[in-house]
Amino acid sequence: MKKIFILLITFFIFSYTHAVSSQDLDTAIYKLSKQIMVLDPYQYDDMETYMELAYLKRKYKLDYLKIYDTLYRDRKAYNNYYYDQYILYSKFLSDSAVVTEDCLNIPGSTGNLHVLKKLLFYALYPETIKIPSNYIEQLEELSTVAEFIGPYKTLQIIYYLKKYNYQNLSDAQKSKLTILENHLSALLYNKYVKDKPWSSLHILSLKVLKLNEYSMVKDIDISKLVEMYKQNKPIDYFDDDMKYVEIIGNIGGTNILGKDGNALLWIFLMEYNKK
Repeated sequence: MKKIFILLITFFIFSYTHAVSSQDLDTAIYKLSKQIMVLDPYQYDDMETYMELAYLKRKYKLDYLKIYDTLYRDRKAYNNYYYDQYILYSKFLSDSAVVTEDCLNIPGSTGNLHVLKKLLFYALYPETIKIPSNYIEQLEELSTVAEFIGPYKTLQIIYYLKKYNYQNLSDAQKSKLTILENHLSALLYNKYVKDKPWSSLHILSLKVLKLNEYSMVKDIDISKLVEMYKQNKPIDYFDDDMKYVEIIGNIGGTNILGKDGNALLWIFLMEYNKK
C-alpha cells in the first residue's frame, strides 16, 4: 500500500511539474508573436513561411500579430515571376480562394518552377486543380531531396492534403500516403525529437508531427519552451543547432529563424486548443 501511495505522489508531482496552463500558453503566444514581428516577416525570403504566418493569424484570430498581406506582396512579389507564385498561396489568405490549374504553368514564371515545388498547390485546391495519378510517387521523391528538409516539407504537404484534398485520392493513393506518412514521421521523430535537446530541427519536426497527430508526440513536454517565451526570449538559435549546422546552412540562417517562429507558434496554438 505504501509503495502504491508513493507511486501516486510521484505521478502527480511529475504531472504538475510538466503541466502548462492555458494562461501560460496565452502569454507565451502573445510574447512569441511580438518576437516574430521583431524578425520582420516582410523580409522573409521564403514566401511559404510568410504565407503560413498569415494563415495562423487568420485561423486563430491573432489580432496582435501585425502583418499585412498587401505590404508583403508589394515588397516581395514585385514582378510577374514572384507575383504569380504569391497567387498560388491564396488558400493561406482565404479558405474561399480559388486557383486554377493554368496558374501552375504560366510561361516565364510558375512554368519554370520544379515539379516538386508545385506539390503543395495540388493539395490546396480540390475543386480546380486535379491531383496527378503519380502524386504520391512525387511526394516520395520530394521526401528524399535532402536529409531533413525533404521529409519535413513532405509531411507539411501531407497535412494540407489531408485537410483539403484527401477525398480526391484513390484508395490506392490513400494507402500509399499512410505508409509514406508513417515512415517519415518515425524518421523525424527518432532522428530529431526522441530524447534530443531543443534545436531548430527538433522544433520543426515536432511541428509537422503534431500537425499530423503522430501519437509519439501527443503528450510531449513543452513546458521549457513555453517558459522561455513567456520570459520574452528572442527567436534565436539553440545550442544544439551546432550539431546540424550544415543542414541549417542549406536552409538558410535567416530562413530557419522565420521557420522556428512559425513552428513555435503552431506548437503553442495546437496545445492551447487542447485545453
